[in-house]
Amino acid sequence: MPAASPAEPLPPSPPPSKDRPWLDVELTAHSARLTLIGATVGYRISLRNSGPVAAENIAIRLDMANADARRQQELAQFFAGAAEEIAHHVERLGPGETRELNGEYMLRQGSYTPFRAGDRLLLIPILACDARYRWDGGHSAQTAGAWVVGSEHGRPMQSWPRSGWIRGRAAFRP
Repeated sequence: MPAASPAEPLPPSPPPSKDRPWLDVELTAHSARLTLIGATVGYRISLRNSGPVAAENIAIRLDMANADARRQQELAQFFAGAAEEIAHHVERLGPGETRELNGEYMLRQGSYTPFRAGDRLLLIPILACDARYRWDGGHSAQTAGAWVVGSEHGRPMQSWPRSGWIRGRAAFRP
């Protein structure tokens, strides 16, 4: 059989199976600080496999930046897999199993540009998480999301009463 030429379209992928892992990811920002070195957010990630098959080789990448008009394009590149350091790796997560991961993410001074609102300079951090995983037969999937680190209405973080950095929480699923 002759080799396919590069101009020929690839056959469509088969529809996804229900017999696969489904990662639910919940991230809670529990602390934040702004120093001369940069902005740091402490977080907890809760991974749960709600599918009937084990997820394996789970690689979690994080990214953070200031909210601005350019951010949408940068997030698209991040979620497409632009080279970033892996923040956490989980070898296996069985059906119904949950794993908690903790860490801090720092955005170095000079790597973001505050924007002006009236007479104030603002830093509004957006935290992005990308979890890629595999299962039997070499199949792979991705769960990803991004959100603004903020507060629930009227409930500032107790340990940072004068800070614009406040508690945020989000959950996402493919």
